[in-house]
Amino acid sequence: MALLLHRLSEEEFDDYFNHKVHRYANALQENMLGTQTEALEKAERHMNRFLPQHFNTPNHYIFNLIKEETKIGFLWLYVLNEKKSAYLYDIYIQEQYRGNGLGKDAINVAENWVNQFDIVHFDLHVFGSNKNALRLYEKLGFEITSIYMRKELTSK
Repeated sequence: MALLLHRLSEEEFDDYFNHKVHRYANALQENMLGTQTEALEKAERHMNRFLPQHFNTPNHYIFNLIKEETKIGFLWLYVLNEKKSAYLYDIYIQEQYRGNGLGKDAINVAENWVNQFDIVHFDLHVFGSNKNALRLYEKLGFEITSIYMRKELTSK
């Protein structure tokens, strides 16, 4: 059975938002300096900036990923019609469903879904520590367009 996108309801949005803030904070802390509290505050600020009207923010589409009638994760897309581009803000597959090609399926379903908008560019960001996602995106034809790097220095 195919992987399906099912748009989040307004009732489901708050749970998704809180879940995403915590996952984003963990990624920020893992990839940047700062405490968990600082990362959590930054993640919440960013999420409120990305989704200023929360569920009703225009051009943002957040979906449950459904496989055989089971919610296995989330997908968040932003469509910029005037630029004919889409941005993948979030793809999340629950741990117990990983390693079965569902990430690839989710990206393919997302690409098919954004085609209704005559999209010509599909962009995303991936943290450097997320090696599995980086490999997946490269296999699916995404190319690196920018790299930020950091080196930790010890105090003298």
